[in-house]
Amino acid sequence: MKILSIDKAEGGESVWIEDEGFYKDVVVDVNDVVHERFRVPVSKYKNYDHFVAVMGKFDAYAAFRKKPVTVEKLDYEELVVMRHGFEKEVREYQKKMGMKGGDEQ
Repeated sequence: MKILSIDKAEGGESVWIEDEGFYKDVVVDVNDVVHERFRVPVSKYKNYDHFVAVMGKFDAYAAFRKKPVTVEKLDYEELVVMRHGFEKEVREYQKKMGMKGGDEQ
């Protein structure tokens, strides 16, 4: 499966994944239980970029990866570490581009 986006959520990590022919919005709780909130067939979109563009209209704060990361399973602790790495990349990019938030976060 592929990790498309990770955000902190109450009680776990909110994750968009591509898995089994679907884009899925899930929350992985601290006990590694996966709670699926929404799914849509990958075939509904022309490609990943199309999916990201459409979802950006519904969730403007979701930060989707340019290149999704492949994982074997969803593990809460691994997702937290991965999210922190993603957040660091964003801060470094913001700093490089002179954008607000590059140093404040």
